[in-house]
Amino acid sequence: MTSAGAGWVAAAVLAACPVVSAGAGDLDASFGDGGRVFVDTPNDTDVAAGVILQADGKLVIGRANDSAADDFSILRLNADGSPDTSFGRNGRTALDYAGIKGTTRVVLQQSDGRLVAAGTAGLGSFNTSFGLARYNGDGSVDTGFGVNGAVIHELGGQSDGINAIVEQADGRLVAAGYAYEGSGGVSDMALARFNADGSLDASFGTNGSVIVNFHEGNGPDEVQWLMQQADGKLLAVGTAWPSNPASSGDIGVLRLSPDGLPDITFDGDGRAAVNVQPSSRNWGSYFLTAAAVALQPDGRILLAGSTDYTVWDYGGCLPALTRLNTDGSVDTSFGDSGAMLVFIEPCASFEGIVMEPNGDLYFPGSLYAYNTDLFVVRVTASGDLDTSYGPGGVAIVDAGDGNNTASILYGSPDIVRQPDGRIVTVAATSVGDPGSGDTRLVIARLLADDNHPGVLGFRSVSYDFAGPEGTLRVEPENVGIAEIPVRRTGGSSGAVSVDYEAVSGSAESGTDFTGTAGTLTWADNETSDKIISVSIADDTEVEQHERFKLILSNPSGDASLATTELTFEIRDVESHSPGPSPGPAPASQGGGGAASGETLIALAVWWFRILWRRRQAFRVS
Repeated sequence: MTSAGAGWVAAAVLAACPVVSAGAGDLDASFGDGGRVFVDTPNDTDVAAGVILQADGKLVIGRANDSAADDFSILRLNADGSPDTSFGRNGRTALDYAGIKGTTRVVLQQSDGRLVAAGTAGLGSFNTSFGLARYNGDGSVDTGFGVNGAVIHELGGQSDGINAIVEQADGRLVAAGYAYEGSGGVSDMALARFNADGSLDASFGTNGSVIVNFHEGNGPDEVQWLMQQADGKLLAVGTAWPSNPASSGDIGVLRLSPDGLPDITFDGDGRAAVNVQPSSRNWGSYFLTAAAVALQPDGRILLAGSTDYTVWDYGGCLPALTRLNTDGSVDTSFGDSGAMLVFIEPCASFEGIVMEPNGDLYFPGSLYAYNTDLFVVRVTASGDLDTSYGPGGVAIVDAGDGNNTASILYGSPDIVRQPDGRIVTVAATSVGDPGSGDTRLVIARLLADDNHPGVLGFRSVSYDFAGPEGTLRVEPENVGIAEIPVRRTGGSSGAVSVDYEAVSGSAESGTDFTGTAGTLTWADNETSDKIISVSIADDTEVEQHERFKLILSNPSGDASLATTELTFEIRDVESHSPGPSPGPAPASQGGGGAASGETLIALAVWWFRILWRRRQAFRVS
């Protein structure tokens, strides 16, 4: 590890200064619309549940949804991002298993080409069971699997679910997730094995299943990732919290024989609780969770996830890496005393992992703020951030367009590498108002070497809110000059520009603000933010809060557009009456007492993220 990788990789404030992109990490313009594909099913949610690359270059994507008439959903796209109309119905399976709601959380392609969608089966969020469905290569139901193509298995918990699945050499399927006991937040790591026809294999573990209360306490335990070693042993990785409420949280790693028995050569009892932090920090209470695992050629185990050094610090969630030796002990030669943290924006986490043949690593994730972007990080085999990838080692994917913004509340990104080195990442975002529950998938493909002109759009900042009219920015009328950043992400090839204009609404140009219009330009290889300055008029009248819009249009240089509308609300400082729309409370000027609106929203968002990820840890194994 070089001096740059003493356990800490600085990638913060990515858009605060000009960065030259080498091309790798740019959006692939040959895929979808300028490198991105959006999937938005009318009157339904669309939540990412993993991505698989088939040998023919087609992409299989798991889709969780709310429709009770659309169980265990899978999509398939052609290599260019268009729907594969030869699959199911216009590129999507559409099945209704009577009496259940089947939700996809993970997808698997078997060695014979058949596809398995696994997750939960039940009537709602609780009282669910392990659920699986299997499809033939054309998207039709494999009626020889389970009952009419579906398997429902009750482990005994009030709420059971699958987050990961693997196929063993003989065609049997091992599924892993959680068994929620229904009281006090207690859940256990859970695995079960099914024969090729979907029947439970009683020779696995104890009567077909393995249930592990990791710390023998009352905390929430859950398997989020499952993989097989070359010798057939199973590695199950996830969260293991000793208690609830928790003072700390561990990465829980199980290593089992192919038949589900503890491998006692792994940390003495087949389980390792990992809670390592850099020696340069002593945070005390420390929450470390893993969302992905990869095996290096020498057998060492690389774990990727996130850490929170205090549960109440919204800025404390950092992407984290650690590595274990083959016997389950922490490899202290990795990073700083076995830990490597990556600073990205105010809050982020690693949600998946892909390893290059040369040992380089890719990690997808979400940038958690009031809105969010997707990102892909490349780390070299030696453990350093690869600054030749994207701006400074972090490729940003703007997941918004028009007045649609991304929200942190929906799903987790996944990633797959094509043989040509291009990276495909998939996640879910809100559409407009995140409170509406309307979500869509975003699938992006990033180049390995070539350049892309990028996408242009409004940059999310901490006091942005998403509402029915799109991104909302709130400022007091005595702010004077408001500065609104516009950014370039996903590429830096060539000179590009975009026009902007302020459009009157209840706030009128010339009275409430100074009308502004113009063009923003970026030079070749430039990615620094450009600023739109708007002069806000202060007056002594008592009036309602007023709004106008900023609109981006007419991109040049083959650049694409991301979020192009920003609703600007001017808050009246003379009136204490509520305005017509939500907005943050004025920041405290000292004296203590009440938390600011931003602080309260930050805490609420943090808890929503944790709760959602407990039930939406979508992965592909």
